[in-house]
Amino acid sequence: MDTGDEARYYCPGCQEAPEGRLATTRWCDSHAPSREGADDGLVGDGLPLTGTAEADGQTCRAWANLLRRARKD
Repeated sequence: MDTGDEARYYCPGCQEAPEGRLATTRWCDSHAPSREGADDGLVGDGLPLTGTAEADGQTCRAWANLLRRARKD
């Protein structure tokens, strides 16, 4: 059974969070935080990006086989 959205939306720049109710932050256009971080300019774009999540065994095996083949050639 869907009860709908019971939370109240509010902008922290315009008003305080409502007490005693569920509240979801929704910034208005004039108070929205910047999407540009202070350190964004420090990050270079010359290096390839890599993920940090663990790969499953099948993915690791495929990469290992590929690397072994390249080393033999």
